[in-house]
Amino acid sequence: MGGHINGETTAMENFAQLGIPELGGDLTRAAPEACPSPYGVSMEKCPPLIAADKMSTERLQRFLTHMTQGLTAYSAVALECSRIYADGDDKATRGLEVIRRPPGGLPEIAPELRPGGR
Repeated sequence: MGGHINGETTAMENFAQLGIPELGGDLTRAAPEACPSPYGVSMEKCPPLIAADKMSTERLQRFLTHMTQGLTAYSAVALECSRIYADGDDKATRGLEVIRRPPGGLPEIAPELRPGGR
């Protein structure tokens, strides 16, 4: 078969229960359409500043969207792996119990070891 896998199901389940951060607040804003000229920004520098703000806002929003989607998917994978590990452990345990407990039981002393033999 090959390989050895040692997964910690509790850690998998704990990770999946952390939850996905809610996005909101200033991250949901649209970049402004005009420069705040009272703060000393000249009108000639305003269009590039607005364009840069829009681009960086959209990129940040896209990154955070992808990050939350990835965390959601990874949480689902962690829960499924935990379930698979638990199922595998249960099946392996039942398989070993059958081997350890043969039908009909075992004699306390092997017949060939009794005085006079069998």
